[in-house]
Amino acid sequence: MLSGLISRKQAIQKILKGKENLWIALLFAGLCLITYGNSLHNDFLMDDYPMLIKNQQIGDPSFLQLNIGAHQHQKYFRPVSHFLNLITYSFFGEKPIGYHIFNLSLLYFACLLLFALLDMTIKNKQIALLTSIFFCTHPINGVLVNYKNAPSFALLTVATILALIHFLQASRGQDTLVNRSLGLVWLLVALLCHELIIAFPFYLAFILWFLENKSLRNILKELTLPVAVMVLYLFFRATYFSLKTGVLDQALNLKVPFFDFLATYTKLIGWYITKLLSPEGIVLIWHTPVVQKSLIVWGLNLCFGMSLVLIVWLWIKYPRPNPILFAVSWILTGFLPVALACLSRLDFGVIIEPHWLIFSSIGYFLLLAIMFARLKNLISKKIWYSAIAILLLFYVSYSRHYNYLWGNQIRYCRYWLTVTPDHYWPNFWLGYAYLEDKNYKEAQKFFKKIVEIGRRDYETLGNLGLTEYHMGNLPAALDYFTKSLALNPNSADTHYYMGNIYLKRQMFEEAEDAFSRAIKIDPSLIDSRKKLAVISEIRNQMQIPGSRP
Repeated sequence: MLSGLISRKQAIQKILKGKENLWIALLFAGLCLITYGNSLHNDFLMDDYPMLIKNQQIGDPSFLQLNIGAHQHQKYFRPVSHFLNLITYSFFGEKPIGYHIFNLSLLYFACLLLFALLDMTIKNKQIALLTSIFFCTHPINGVLVNYKNAPSFALLTVATILALIHFLQASRGQDTLVNRSLGLVWLLVALLCHELIIAFPFYLAFILWFLENKSLRNILKELTLPVAVMVLYLFFRATYFSLKTGVLDQALNLKVPFFDFLATYTKLIGWYITKLLSPEGIVLIWHTPVVQKSLIVWGLNLCFGMSLVLIVWLWIKYPRPNPILFAVSWILTGFLPVALACLSRLDFGVIIEPHWLIFSSIGYFLLLAIMFARLKNLISKKIWYSAIAILLLFYVSYSRHYNYLWGNQIRYCRYWLTVTPDHYWPNFWLGYAYLEDKNYKEAQKFFKKIVEIGRRDYETLGNLGLTEYHMGNLPAALDYFTKSLALNPNSADTHYYMGNIYLKRQMFEEAEDAFSRAIKIDPSLIDSRKKLAVISEIRNQMQIPGSRP
């Protein structure tokens, strides 16, 4: 009789739990649609063109970066990211709505898994739910949905959470071999999405230390496999795939005093934290020159040092388990790889990209959720629910505003320039957008601005050549094309346009040479073949002997 009552009680609890989970799943589905519904019809922009729409290698096996010898000089190794781009392009082609729905679906699963991870570690459904809701709606994570060529950031979040769940279950003695194996698989998926998840062992260690209350010995045992994976990955990247010739070499050759760099790094982190607190001015990439004024340098270094001392003091003073210190530690973990990543594009300045910190931002949202959970017992429920509703309305409104900005390349880049007016990328992509719209005068203005701020890359010079070409200024166009080819002689399009200029000047030998070079670089250029046929026909009509037998 008693056992029957217990079985019936367990069955009822299982049904209730199932209904609760269903309501949570529906809540996140609605929240995702409300927050990002106005982004679904946004057009392609910026990197979507070279990575997806105009990428002639996207159907080629080399696109997946599996031929190590051919890709050793690239700055990154992200085959899973490229595979996702291949899959989405194969399904959706040039229809942007498909990419948005796919990215939004990944974000939805990330929110559900984040709730599951926090529920099983913090054991407080309210905090787990609030954290996941804040993560879903905060505009700093809008890039997960709006950037069509970057579904890998959402997949990275999904894969990392799954890896943590499986390693955590293994540490609890639940199907140890199976869970460690699955954890390893998901860890590799995350790592091959983006190398910034190299900090994974720290994320796992902080869960085991602050939430699971494990001993240091047990934590080191559980970290053996993840740390071994990271060591092998770093060896592979340093030996075979550009890590040493890319970021590490730039870091080692950085001719900046250590404390100047530390001040600059602190400034980058400070900028990011302000965007978490107040989402005004979030951009895809933010840069700063190296901080060199002594007073500012010492002020920023003092802030960095005091923050570090405070964190260590809190770690020592407060007992475990401690969700607050866990949250703070997760935020700090994300800052570690940024110290190297910020040097990855020194020709653009010392940079930070908010999506580098998408996973560690969970720590901030957890802190916020813990604060609200503690306030619940101090204020009336009416005020408490109103405060949460106001904050969510604030986040959702800002996210929808950023969705609107992301909807058009010109609109987004003009906004970006209000935040970083001298940065290369908003000027370049704005010029490119005007070039595509055949507004050559406007395009020229932004490409020239890049040259004026000291950057002379082959793409900018080539695009300046195109603006002069289409405006009929052929001598200036030829000059820009020549300078562009001096930096990159393998641009088929530049050779093609130079051939057109020579053809218009009736310089048939030079034109033939330019079109032939274009075809040699890119055999798919049908227009170059047609122009060679035109030159051959003109020669036949004028009986001009060819320059080649």
